[in-house]
Amino acid sequence: MLDAVGFFLLHSAPERGLEPLKDRGGESVPRLFLMEVNMDYLIPAVAGLVATIFMSAFMSGVTRFRLANADMIHAIGSLFTKEKANATVPGLLVHLFSGMGFAYLYAAAISIFPISLLASLCVGAMMGGFHGIAVAFVLVALVAENHPLQEFRDAGGQVSVSHFLGHVIYGAILGSVIGFTGFDLLARLR
Repeated sequence: MLDAVGFFLLHSAPERGLEPLKDRGGESVPRLFLMEVNMDYLIPAVAGLVATIFMSAFMSGVTRFRLANADMIHAIGSLFTKEKANATVPGLLVHLFSGMGFAYLYAAAISIFPISLLASLCVGAMMGGFHGIAVAFVLVALVAENHPLQEFRDAGGQVSVSHFLGHVIYGAILGSVIGFTGFDLLARLR
């Protein structure tokens, strides 16, 4: 019985052109090979995680200083839980995983242009601006009106501007990480 943590593949030795391993009784046993994974494909996910943390910190600061009710983590979480008290964990998970997923779209757009730190930062910030406009529109037009908690139903101009700026920060940070690493998603997919 083999217990393995991580991504492993079991292969018998003859399939790989290797001499079979023998146990103490002389029986053939499978060899354990580490699956070949190109870790470069995790760069956008890590960049998205870092960018989402910065965006969340910005949005939390906007809320904490009472500039607007931009408490995105609780607003997202309470869509699922219908109450604020236990909305932190689901809101944080949805927000972090969404940020990691969107990072691949941003990385693809950044890859269209020549890879440099400045170009990646600018393209990321522009993508964040477009993304922020879309989120602000959807937030004001659809989500706020139907949100289960009254405190998140009033999503006016200040909340929209906060989301716009938060997404610009997300894009700029993500673009900076992508540019710093030189990651080119489209070249890797060819």
